[in-house]
Amino acid sequence: MNDYQSDHVPNVVAIYIVRFDTKRGNVIEWQYPEDFDLKGIEFQALPSGLHAVNQDIIYFTRPPFIGVCVFRNEPTFDQSLDRGAHMAAVGVLVTPTAETGLCGRPWNHLEFLQNEILQHVNFSDDYSSLVDYFEKRGIRLNSVDNDLLSLESESGPSTLRRRALSSGSNSKFQYSRNRCLSTSEMSTASYQVPVTPFHPAHHFPDFVRSCGPTIFLLWKAALLKKRILFYSPPPVEEACYSVYGTCLIANIPSTVSRTLRNKVDKMRPLFNVGVSDIPMVEATEGGYAACTSDLIFQHKKSLYDLLVILPHEDNHHQHPELITPPGSQLSTKINATDIRRYRVLLKLLASYGVNNYTGEEDGGDITDTWRKMMFGGWFWWYGRDGYQRLNDDEEDEENGEEITLNNQNESSSGNSSNVEASEIEVEMIRFFQALTTNLFNTLRPMVTPNEVEEETIILYPDNLIQLGLDPQDDGAFVKELADIYFGKKIEVVGKGCNILIQFCSNLFSSIEDTCCCFRI
Repeated sequence: MNDYQSDHVPNVVAIYIVRFDTKRGNVIEWQYPEDFDLKGIEFQALPSGLHAVNQDIIYFTRPPFIGVCVFRNEPTFDQSLDRGAHMAAVGVLVTPTAETGLCGRPWNHLEFLQNEILQHVNFSDDYSSLVDYFEKRGIRLNSVDNDLLSLESESGPSTLRRRALSSGSNSKFQYSRNRCLSTSEMSTASYQVPVTPFHPAHHFPDFVRSCGPTIFLLWKAALLKKRILFYSPPPVEEACYSVYGTCLIANIPSTVSRTLRNKVDKMRPLFNVGVSDIPMVEATEGGYAACTSDLIFQHKKSLYDLLVILPHEDNHHQHPELITPPGSQLSTKINATDIRRYRVLLKLLASYGVNNYTGEEDGGDITDTWRKMMFGGWFWWYGRDGYQRLNDDEEDEENGEEITLNNQNESSSGNSSNVEASEIEVEMIRFFQALTTNLFNTLRPMVTPNEVEEETIILYPDNLIQLGLDPQDDGAFVKELADIYFGKKIEVVGKGCNILIQFCSNLFSSIEDTCCCFRI
């Protein structure tokens, strides 16, 4: 057993095998424990269109549990049998624990599931290894209830209550602050690269690169706690990682959240949803990120604030299409600041040799110029050695700490590629953490000057420039942001600030190279 498996916390509440039967449709072939209510999981584990792919990994939510399964589609020797293919999935349902957070880390079980599906896709009546796995990693329902209560008491009052859709009973399960993305994992200061190679965070750089400049539209929508729905035909694995990545960029560091006037729940990762999950989606309060392979969701405009149509996996040059319901004020337009900021990300990727971007268009090199990220009067020295905010009157203990790597594979194998892969994930996550931290730390004194209560606060284009935002297009975003987090009403006046941009650029002309925020 690998080292990363040795510290698994027992939190599996059920193991199951679901199969597509040519006569009965999706069915539960086997489950353990036998008395655990899994009604409907056959549709969650085999979403629409899965017959078109050979294999897939599906994450889904089944309140208060999180599910993951591995799917295989194997052709049969006799094409007249079962329509020429066997289609099945083996999965687990996990519960949150104090150690795993409210997402339960279902990815910790993927290696086992990938081995098991090879045995069971073509039918096998030997379930002993599945039973043994549950006995080692499983937890009984009574223990689950107690653990959820302990998590509730640790996290404070519940902000979200849901009927347990999976149980069919009248009992209600409570959710406290949505820590499905573990606070310890998400923190700017304490984030560590997950040891397990199956952790969704390993896919974060690919998610950012595939989004292109639209990643910053997602970032702004996620900070506003919008309901974000990704659509993609199978395989759905990458779409599930897009859900996780969206929740990552929506995270607000604890050092910032403690200073906010209003406490706002984190984004809820619902992962893959289907037609059978519509009641659960409708009942979800606050912001969430989800993905689906069902086209009908595109017409269910009341279920989302932002629909993201992911490009086909073979089209590496097309970025996602963003759609909002009629009457929405949410921007789907990429502005000049988004493009400039994305060039910084491209340089970050290029510094690790993961794309073909040379940086010649912007001038400078990776070792000096682009790491000087200026937002207003704050300078962020950003790089592999950590980042530090200069000219700050308040010293922030956590912001100065480095994000450490904790990849046991690199120490044992000495594989430098593993180290670089781990570093780029941390750097990409830290990039958005720094962006969010600066945004709120700069906005706070603007909307709470001397804590004087004012009915409406006026901001000008140069204020948006100081926030690192576009003075032409980001006014509505700032207005909603101030209202959600600070309870303040603001107005942005004086659009069209070319003079201000020129002034700000000249103001910092003494810098060795003009900041990327002002280069086109």
